[in-house]
Amino acid sequence: LGATFGGILGDWLRKFMPTGRMVVMLIAALGSAVTIVGAYSVNDLTSFYILSAINVFVHIMWLGPCAASIQDLVLPRMRGTSTAVFFLGTTILGLGLGPYLVGLSSDVSGDLRLALMGTLIVMPIILVCILIAMRSVPQLEQSVVERARAAGEPV
Repeated sequence: LGATFGGILGDWLRKFMPTGRMVVMLIAALGSAVTIVGAYSVNDLTSFYILSAINVFVHIMWLGPCAASIQDLVLPRMRGTSTAVFFLGTTILGLGLGPYLVGLSSDVSGDLRLALMGTLIVMPIILVCILIAMRSVPQLEQSVVERARAAGEPV
């Protein structure tokens, strides 16, 4: 639901500002950071469940806008390949390397809660990437037709 909502919200915001999709990615990153810290800092199980549920929804909101932006940035003949590379990268890094590193950190530190919150160490990199995208993606989206023509694509 979060991915679908994020895609809908990103497209809606894009009608009003060219960086609308990146705004949703920013909201997802910051929102998930807040809910991760909140969920793993409380001692009440009910509060943990509520914050975790909110985190699951908010955390994945970046997926729809990011995938849509990738489709808008590449030449038409490259859309399938770009989608495959995007999902391969997110799967290998996020679903493959992420749990392994959390488990390793938990084993080393002896604290699963700390290891899970330690995933936020990449947040500065994520925020910088989103801010760079906010500066460059709108111009790249506008030039996709020219880039397609320059590459010999039928437009």
